[in-house]
Amino acid sequence: MKHANMQYWTEFAKTIKIIRREDWKYLPPTPLEDLERFEREWDIPLPESYKAFLRVFGPGELAEVFQIMSPYCPEKHMDLVGINSNNRQYMLQNPEYIDDSTPESTAQLKRALRITQSFYTHEIYVFDPLDISDISGNEYAVYYAPGFPSEPLVRVADCFTEFIEEYCLGDRYEQIRECPFPTTPDPDDYPEDWELPTVDRRTYEPVFVSGKSES
Repeated sequence: MKHANMQYWTEFAKTIKIIRREDWKYLPPTPLEDLERFEREWDIPLPESYKAFLRVFGPGELAEVFQIMSPYCPEKHMDLVGINSNNRQYMLQNPEYIDDSTPESTAQLKRALRITQSFYTHEIYVFDPLDISDISGNEYAVYYAPGFPSEPLVRVADCFTEFIEEYCLGDRYEQIRECPFPTTPDPDDYPEDWELPTVDRRTYEPVFVSGKSES
């Protein structure tokens, strides 16, 4: 298993296209203080590979599909804290998640930590803090969450590094999902006379901050 530290992700960044438009501002990499604050407040040790990734890249969108969340991100749909707080509050109020007779998939969903989602493909991916693949780095397995309490979660990677390299950017997505990687958007989301854009898979775009740079 790969132990991806900041040096590892810095070298990895040279192999993909980082999208930064000249007249736009982007969020900086995630401060270590924010990651440690989350761990204290939620009592969940975050995987070292995930923390190192955020300290190099910050929150953003990988392959134009996977929105990688970060704690206390000002963009609400990318905020690890807000998304998971709202998700757990919803489960506390929904009878489907309260009944103790529900299957293991429900219990897994209730303890899972959502780390990435997509408005593009409507997919959700989570850490399972009880599925520890490497205790020395607090590495958790990554699962695809169908979003229904009765459907089992699908294990897609042993750790966050493997999720990024082999699932998001490799061929594991096609193997596990048994469908092609979404290289073009859903036609229903665009007017009929529009030419559909193509997805550039080996890209990362940090979270855009509203307003242009002063330069």
